[in-house]
Amino acid sequence: MTNLQKLQQALREREIAAVLLSNIANVQWVSGFSGSSAWVLATPADAVFLTDSRYTVQAKTEVKDMPSDSYASHQLVLHIADGKQMDCSH
Repeated sequence: MTNLQKLQQALREREIAAVLLSNIANVQWVSGFSGSSAWVLATPADAVFLTDSRYTVQAKTEVKDMPSDSYASHQLVLHIADGKQMDCSH
């Protein structure tokens, strides 16, 4: 079981809809990313790795269990306060 799967199992067991990991040690644990600036938005069924464009290439190499895209970070900032869904398909 991957660390992401362990986190998602804990979310399901506790009936938590989503968690945003911002502490880099937690992000590294769940994603395998070795950089210094990133977030993970996880739900019991999905997850997205969020970072800025400085880490795009590194994230695509290191993060295997979830989509990684600097565009998703931009979408999250624009839409989370409005309760809109993110389009992470870019």
